[in-house]
Parts: sequence; C-alpha cells; structure tokens
Amino acid sequence: MKRKTIIVIVVLILLLVYPFWRVNKAKIRINHFSQQISMGTPIETAESLALKLNLNIIKSRKNDSKLMTLVVWDGWAFARWTCFVSYEKNKVVEKKVLFLD
Repeated sequence: MKRKTIIVIVVLILLLVYPFWRVNKAKIRINHFSQQISMGTPIETAESLALKLNLNIIKSRKNDSKLMTLVVWDGWAFARWTCFVSYEKNKVVEKKVLFLD
C-alpha cells in the first residue's frame, strides 16, 4: 500500500512540475535568441540561429508591403514564448518577446 501511494505522489509531482519546466525552458531559449540578434542583423543570421536553437519558425511571405515578420516560438500547449522579428530589406528593424497564453 505504501509503495503505491509513493508512486502516485511521485507521478502527481511530475505532472505538475513538467509543464512549468517546459515553459521556463522555452522562456530561456527565446530570450537567448532575442539577445543574440540586434538591429541591423541580417535575417538569414536570425533564421539560422533559430534553427540552431531548435526553435519553431513562421516567416511571412513576400508581399507588397516592405516590412516583413519572422515569428520564432517555443513552448508547451497553451503557454508559448514568442519573439516577433520585423525586418526590412533583409535587416532586422524591430524585435519583441511576448508570452502567448
């Protein structure tokens, strides 16, 4: 009986700790990515850094507007850390880190 109780308690603790750990890890990785890029950085460098860090990337398609967006994100379920990188003429002009719930 004691062994089953201990196993249940350990499983519950793991189920509660794992989501917080994943979200914290995502926060650290996205902040690291954001700190590594600066204004004027070529967008190819930012993309390759995101790929190197195994982050998810969504890149806007080329259209008539000059300002384009690269969305780099990581997270777990409904808790995602995201870095929005705006670029023009293949150079970073703005970046924002947000927590999306």
